[in-house]
This record gives sequence, C-alpha cells and structure tokens, in this order.
Amino acid sequence: MRLRRNNYTRDNKAGTFNLSGTGGLNPNGSGMPNTGGNALSQLMVGAVSSYAITSNLLSNLPRNWIHSVYFQDDWKATPGLILNLGLRYQVQSTQNNKYGQISSFDPRGADNVVPGATGVITHPKAVHRKDWNNFQPRVGMAWSVRKQLVIRAGFAISTVDERLPVAPSEEYGAISGRIDTPNGDFRPRFQLSQGPVASLLRFPEVRPDGSIPFVGVPSARSATWVDWSRKSPYTMNWNFGVQQSFRTNYLVEVTYTGNSGVNGFENREINSIPYEWANNLRLNNPSQFSAFQTNPQLYRPYPNFGSIIFRTNGARSNYHAGTVKLDKRFSGGLSYLTFYTYSKSIDSSSGNSLLPRQLDRAESGNNRTHQYTGSMNYELPFGKGRRWLNQGNWINHLFGGFDMVFLYRIASGDSLTFGFAGSPFQYMPGTVAVRGGRPNSTGQRARLRDNWQDIGGDRFVQANQNGLVESMSYFSYPAAFTFGNVGRNTFDRQRFIDTQFSASKEWKFRERFTTTFRFDFQNPFKWYNLSAPNTTVNFTNPALFGKVSTSTSDEGTTANAGGQGLMNITLSFRF
Repeated sequence: MRLRRNNYTRDNKAGTFNLSGTGGLNPNGSGMPNTGGNALSQLMVGAVSSYAITSNLLSNLPRNWIHSVYFQDDWKATPGLILNLGLRYQVQSTQNNKYGQISSFDPRGADNVVPGATGVITHPKAVHRKDWNNFQPRVGMAWSVRKQLVIRAGFAISTVDERLPVAPSEEYGAISGRIDTPNGDFRPRFQLSQGPVASLLRFPEVRPDGSIPFVGVPSARSATWVDWSRKSPYTMNWNFGVQQSFRTNYLVEVTYTGNSGVNGFENREINSIPYEWANNLRLNNPSQFSAFQTNPQLYRPYPNFGSIIFRTNGARSNYHAGTVKLDKRFSGGLSYLTFYTYSKSIDSSSGNSLLPRQLDRAESGNNRTHQYTGSMNYELPFGKGRRWLNQGNWINHLFGGFDMVFLYRIASGDSLTFGFAGSPFQYMPGTVAVRGGRPNSTGQRARLRDNWQDIGGDRFVQANQNGLVESMSYFSYPAAFTFGNVGRNTFDRQRFIDTQFSASKEWKFRERFTTTFRFDFQNPFKWYNLSAPNTTVNFTNPALFGKVSTSTSDEGTTANAGGQGLMNITLSFRF
C-alpha cells in the first residue's frame, strides 16, 4: 500500500491591513470621546497602522509505504479436525513527509536559540528506526466432536498499522513580514492607496535548511522527541467456543474471547518537575518555594522549553469476554439471533514520564460490562402461501404477505472519571507532575441513584433537574498542594437502550411491476439515552453536579439510539 495525504496551506499573498481609527487623540495618545466614525470611514481615510504578509514554508505531506506478505493454509488433520495455519509479515515506513521537513528533540545537544542551554530541536533524515520485527502468526481450529457438537479455537498476533502518521515539524511553518507602529507613535505607517513600503517590511530569520528559529518566551516553545527504538504496537487475540445444535434449526454457542494490546503508543511529557521535589521545597524552604511559584519555568529540566513530548511505546490493554448466543435459523417464517456478553476491558497508560503507568490502570472508558442484543425476522402467517388466509384474492392484497423485523439492544454505561472545581485551596503549578484534577474520596463509591431515569419535570433547565449521581458528599477537596486520590473511571454512567421495528409488504402485478410498502418505527417505546451526567465536584456551585446537559448536540436524543420516536412510511414502485 502506498499512502499519501496532500494538505496544502495557502500563503496570504495580499497581506492583512489594520486601519487606524478615525477618532481624535489627546496629546497623551488617549482617545477623545464622541469623535471618529465607523469602519467605513476608516476605510475611506485609508490610514494603515500595521500590515502583515504571511509566507508558508512547510509542506507537511506525509507519505507511507506498507509492504506485507502472508501464507495461509487449511489442513484437514482428521475427518473431524481442521486447522487453519498462517503467518503474516509486514514492514512500513518511518514517520516522514514528502520534503523531509521533520523535527526531533535532542536532550543532550547544545541549544542553537538560547546560548548556553541544553536541549535542541534537530532536523534529521529519520526520527526513529524502522521496525523489521513484525511477524504475525495465526492458528485456528474447528473440531467436530460429533454430529451436532463443534469446538472452535484460535490465536493471532496482529500489528497495528499506523497508515499515515504525521511526523513532528517544529521550527517549520510560516513566517510573517510585518510593518508595525512603534509604541507611542500614533501616526499611520502608510496610506492604503500607496501600498506597503517595502523598506519597512521585516521578516524573521530563516535558516538555510528552511527551519525558523523560535522567537518568544521559553514556555511557549514546544518540542517533540521521538523514541529512536519506537516499535509497532501489536494485539494478541484468542478465542474458544463450543457450538451445539438441536432440533434441526437451533444453535447454542458459548464463547470466550480475549485480547491484549501490547506496546501501545504514548505521548509522555518529559519537561515536568517532580512533585516530591516541589513539595519538599515547600516544606523546608518557603521563601524559595515562593520564588518557584512566581516563575516555575526556571525550574524545569529544560527551562529553555515549554512542553516536550516524548513519543514512545508502553500503553497496555486487556479485554476478556464471555458470550452466550442462541440462533434460530429461518424456518416456519421465523428466524432470530440473540446473545448476551459479559466483559471487562482494562487499560493503562501515562501522559507524563514522572507518573507510573499503573497509577491509572483502570476500567477502559468504553467498557460496557453487560451487553444484550436480540433481533427477529418474522413472516406473519397470513396470505397466499402462508398458514392462514392462503388465497390470492383481495384478502391477500389487504392482509397477507406482511414481514416484520424487530431489534432490541441494551448495555451497561461507559465509565467516567470525577474531577473537581471551585476549590478554595492553592495547588502546585502546572509544571509539576501530578495526577491533577481529581477530588478526594470519603471512602464510599459514588453510584447512580435509585430511579435515576426520573430527572424531574424541568429537564431543560440543568440546575432544576434531579441529579443522577447519589451524592456529592462522597467527595472532598484535596488539601492545599496535594492531589486527589480518586481513581480513573470509577463511575459507570447510565445504561444504553435501543429498539427498532419495521414492517413491509410487496404487491406484484404480472411479472414486471412491484409495489412495496414499508413502515419503520425507531424507538417505539420512547426510551431516552441521556447524555453523561456532570461529574465535576464543585461545592461552591453544586447545582450542576450529576445533572445531564441540555445542549441539543449531546443530549442523546437521536431517534436511532433511544431518543425521540421517528416513524417513516415508504411507498415505492419498481418495474
């Protein structure tokens, strides 16, 4: 596969003109009240106070090759045992773009922007080495123990394709030439009718390789460091199932499924200050800690940079599920498929190099412990060729030949994390590595309250709703300069529920003409899937805690997912 993405950024060839105001000025430069006009008068006067023209120097056009080869064979080891064996190998390009405008942070190099500082943005030909070790074995088994009993199992390793990763490109981008009015000088720089004065236009420096040296405060200077040993993540998948058929048209299947994601990608902040160091300074040297609070940038490992992101591997995930399925093949005008899954998904990762991954190892945000789905197709037993009213006259045209489809789904809610706001206490600056934003727990786990579906009569005023969460008293604010102990994804939101119904009938006239009537009803029982409740603990403004949003964009009232009922009637003619 050859993958390309072409996103071009246009230059601002004409530039941007900022016109001087037409109001009067006092000798000190302050504006005179009740003078001047509107924007049209400014345009007519044509006095330009500043001008900027932008030229784009970055063509971030990612490219990627993915080469793969695989071998696969079915081996009938015995009359009742079939093995499916395979091996896939894959290799892909490293992060790059068409013109090689890529960047990576070197933590040991001398800075070429701040004299005497350590850490520099480099522009190598490659930001990480190619991963050649992507062998992916697969094995499957189907064993017919006896006529109506089959055992199936399988295992596979699959590499995660990056497709079109975007390489970091710090120090590449656009430059702007400017003509500005000096401080204290209120005269226009030029007239709009004359155009910009070329001698006044100033562009920033551009290096021979096309990179642009950073200009500004160090905290705004970001960098990305790509792990040279960065590998392709992979997943291990396995399953084991038993299928038993009975009464000719029925099949019961019990299946265990598992998978594990290994070496998932992470973006980890490396330019943070350890909490232990900052807290020790607070306890033992208050005056120095006060200086630290005033300008924490000076205490970063690399004070000449703001955020430095390390792209590496390390994220992990695990999923285990058991499913019971009942399948009735079509017979007697009826078929249905119904299954229940009990599962759990756990993952761990970290966005900061000073915070252990296991600190937030928890239930995945998209985990749904219980899931049930049932679907049914039914030919109503009335009309020609069916059990009752088996005749072809006007009775069949009116009452016969109807088909019905019904779908029902219900599942546990996704997991959410509690945060806090409105605390009266002061906390560490953002440069300190803490698992911030979490309240403390009083020891009791918050849950949905009983009868949480009843949110009251005034559902469109969020503060007037009945809250879905039991109580905010289960939490407290962390003490000053500490961080909360509530874990990640400790609360399961309300369930998801959905049902759909459809009925249809066809009339055939001779052999060439067909008329179809169809009636679709989504959410006939008017079940609502409300948006997630507010999980921000705020004792100064508690009215919104546990309440659902009233925004139409996230209210969760779409008709195909348990919102406002939606009916469609379709009448079509075909020939």
